[in-house]
Amino acid sequence: MSYSIKKHNSRWTVEIISVLTAFVGIINVFSAIRPALADRLSLIVPYLPNVILNGARLATVIFGFSLIVISIGLRNHKKAAWLLAMVVLIVSIVLHLIKGLDYEEASISLVLVLILWSQRFNFQAESDNPSVWQGLRAALLSLALTLGYGTLGFYLLDRQFTINFSFWQSIKQTLSMFLSFEPVVMPVTRFGRYFFDSVYSIATITMIYVLFMFLRPVLLKHSRDLSKYNIAKKIIDKYGRTNLSTFLLFEGKEYFFDSTSSVVIGYTVRGGIAVVLGDPVGPKVKIIEAINQFKQYCQKKSWQVCFYQVMPDHLDDYQKAEFKIIKVGSEAIVDLNLFSLEGADNKNIRNAFNKIDNLHFTHQVCEPPLDDRLLRELEEISDEWLAIKHTVERSFSLGKFHYDYIKNSSILVLKNSTGEIVAFTNIVREGVSQERVSIDLMRHRNGIENGVMEYLFISLFSWAKKNGYKYFNMGLSPLAGTGINKDDSIAEKAINFIYKNINQFYNFKGLHGFKDKFHPIWSPRYLIYPSNLSLLKVAVALIEADSEKNIWTTLIKKY
Repeated sequence: MSYSIKKHNSRWTVEIISVLTAFVGIINVFSAIRPALADRLSLIVPYLPNVILNGARLATVIFGFSLIVISIGLRNHKKAAWLLAMVVLIVSIVLHLIKGLDYEEASISLVLVLILWSQRFNFQAESDNPSVWQGLRAALLSLALTLGYGTLGFYLLDRQFTINFSFWQSIKQTLSMFLSFEPVVMPVTRFGRYFFDSVYSIATITMIYVLFMFLRPVLLKHSRDLSKYNIAKKIIDKYGRTNLSTFLLFEGKEYFFDSTSSVVIGYTVRGGIAVVLGDPVGPKVKIIEAINQFKQYCQKKSWQVCFYQVMPDHLDDYQKAEFKIIKVGSEAIVDLNLFSLEGADNKNIRNAFNKIDNLHFTHQVCEPPLDDRLLRELEEISDEWLAIKHTVERSFSLGKFHYDYIKNSSILVLKNSTGEIVAFTNIVREGVSQERVSIDLMRHRNGIENGVMEYLFISLFSWAKKNGYKYFNMGLSPLAGTGINKDDSIAEKAINFIYKNINQFYNFKGLHGFKDKFHPIWSPRYLIYPSNLSLLKVAVALIEADSEKNIWTTLIKKY
């Protein structure tokens, strides 16, 4: 049996176990709320007091709900979920027998225990240690507060119950409730019943919160590890092939290295998704193994994985690692040796260039380090552009205006006839290639003349060609060319529908049309993701990675 088939079967085994655990939890709940069979109950009543029988029934309900929550952790391969499930199921076996000799339910729990034990190696994902400790602290704090709350309530609420509690009786009553045993007395008023329910509510909410903290995915703590950064930079300087390689070195990226420390993967984590920017960087022969190692690493953290804007080179490797592939757009690559303003096909851009040139606009490439006066002027233009576009800085798949970054970049500035800078862009060398160059930020003032952007790109092409570059990357045209073939997937056809019909939010077609005027070579880019069911979650993670904001929190604030 091949490795991929084994992994496929393992995934389905975990899914089935998760569903079975939730099903056993439901059985527990229904078993506890239905009356016990009289003939079986008569066999155990002489030996067990009511406090034990009633406590076992209530505990079975609580454990049933616990198993439903735990099943989610099992689906994520969590080791803590496996341990909790084993403990809860073993205790449930005893509880089923105590509450009414329900050997059928006990047998089902026992079978699931044996299945879990046989598949224990499939549950090795880590828990988030700070969350675990936070959960334990919450449990202890809640126990202390509930004990104090219950004790004080029973001691002070004299007429709500059948007896007036002394201080020690109040403690005993609270402990019996919180530990799921039969209460000493029952309330006689509506307010007394409300007080009883409030104690139970605190216990239930605490249990759910503690389980959630135990089972949540490992949270990524962003911190700049200089040693990892230096290793990543050495690899990228040697093997980087695209402008994304440069962006991997920006803040907000974490680094994963393969077992030989010769391949680096730059990523961030949003909503339980490890979002990787571009392909792994390193020797080509080691990419497939790095992909598998990173996938296994993420599984231990309970993270799913996606790779954004990958090139066509390693699509077979991603498929071997059981990922799905979808085209998300194309990069416009201009061959500088073939580009020309001559000919009928280039009439529009030629006219635009001549118009701006006749208005006495000029361009200048400023080499680093830039002086502070220029930086302040560029920042003013950047802020104005952000306000015009009603947008925020994107910092995952693009750079953002940061003094140190811009100060050490080559900048092309465009000036009007009075010498005022009206637009600028920073130039990015594409990895180790001596043939390709690209840009990152492109920003302008409000109310610029039509044709300025054409003039700016043509100026860039001229500069790049003079400096020995053969190709100019105009950047990604999102969604372009996706879902146009008959055999494309439903997801790709949905992307094509968005591209054609939802331009009011983002001018996809306009952006593509602008770049297409320069007759580029269209190079496809892809999104690699775990499964079709995870596609929406991956899309949200991508948006959050680029905006550095939680999308749901943003929507709530907006509406």
